Amino acid sequence: MADNFNEHVTDQNRPPIQEATVTPLVVTMRVTDRNGNDIRAAEVGDLLSLRFEIPDETSPYEIFVREIIADDGIDNAEYMLVDRQGCPTDVSIMGPVIRSKSDGKSMEAQFEAFKFPTSGIVQFRALVVPCLPTCEPVQCTSETHDGFKKQIASFGRRKRDIDSVKNETNEEMVVMQSIEITDKFPFFDNQKSSTLLESNEDEQNCLNVNSLVVLFVMFLFLQVIVACFWTCLRLKKRNTKEKLHGVFDISAIIPMANRDDSLQSIYSGRDTL
Repeated sequence: MADNFNEHVTDQNRPPIQEATVTPLVVTMRVTDRNGNDIRAAEVGDLLSLRFEIPDETSPYEIFVREIIADDGIDNAEYMLVDRQGCPTDVSIMGPVIRSKSDGKSMEAQFEAFKFPTSGIVQFRALVVPCLPTCEPVQCTSETHDGFKKQIASFGRRKRDIDSVKNETNEEMVVMQSIEITDKFPFFDNQKSSTLLESNEDEQNCLNVNSLVVLFVMFLFLQVIVACFWTCLRLKKRNTKEKLHGVFDISAIIPMANRDDSLQSIYSGRDTL
């Protein structure tokens, strides 16, 4: 009887067993303006943000973000905005990942809208890693516009220390979102394109005129060469004829001279008689 009483007292002193079911983690990525409103289309230079959120406010997880990559949607061009360590590659394009709320369930990275020359679509993809109980920022070195370097905190991937190994859940997930970006001044871009086409046409016309001039000069040069050749040939023939004519006259003069001498000797002989 005493043993049963002791067991009953011991069971009453034990803390109750609590069971909790953790729902699968869901993370969303949205392209918004700086006020948090969803944006589907924007112009180059607009102030935007990439927002990463855990919709379930009761979730025990916090998140950090790394490897944010933008591409043109057709796999022709891409650019890494946040590297593997969670640091921005160029703060003039995209800033660090920061908390948009007091908790660690909502992050954002601010940027100015940009586009690729190959497409009007900009597609973002990022690697999100949940952690328990909290996520600590990584210290990044960033270079300012005036050339100075400064330390900035980014809620990207923590350095591999003991605490980060404890906090990480090794449940990485990829999130994607896209937006349409247009040029702010399409008229000037079209005018620039038409001006470029006109300049190309003018350049081609200039090339055609120059080609004709070169061909004409070459033709005149060939004509001069042919004329010089025929002139030299005619002079050579004329000199040859003159030489032949001179030889013929000398041979004809010599017999005439002998004939005159013989006649003169005959007449002189008659006179002596």
